[in-house]
Amino acid sequence: MSEYALNQNDLSRLPFGGELKARRDSILSQNYLEAHIYHLAQNYLAPNITQCTVNNSSLSERLVLHLRTEDVANLAHNFYFQNPLCYYRWLSSLHPNLIIVTEPGWEHILYNEILGLFQTVDLLSGSVIDDFQQLRSARFLATSGVSTFPMAAALLSNSLDTLYCSNVYL
Repeated sequence: MSEYALNQNDLSRLPFGGELKARRDSILSQNYLEAHIYHLAQNYLAPNITQCTVNNSSLSERLVLHLRTEDVANLAHNFYFQNPLCYYRWLSSLHPNLIIVTEPGWEHILYNEILGLFQTVDLLSGSVIDDFQQLRSARFLATSGVSTFPMAAALLSNSLDTLYCSNVYL
């Protein structure tokens, strides 16, 4: 694996115009990003995102799960790995009440099994902006596998206490 987040042999997709050329020292290293991602998100990204208060008091007490559906459920891409059922069992042992934030479309392949693991489940499915704000406002947030959407919300959250994710994406 390269120490750089981008492949140094293929800079064609970088948006350099005119006489500008990519420079090795202008590309942040993967190690730097991993060590400073929260700082970068809070100081450079968060100020540019519209702050929105979600009026949902249950977000502070319940586990919020981003459940990726559609492209995962119809198995369109074999690289969108999903967490196994034991991951959701473990989450239900910690948090009996769940809020699922998901986009409309195909159901997740474990959707019905997940519903049966929790005492109460509410489903939220709105616009991308509304869903993102719901995730950002969660105190306890969980991912359903490989998805940057809840990770970005976690990095930009001021409410987050605990983020649950597995290493399935590795």
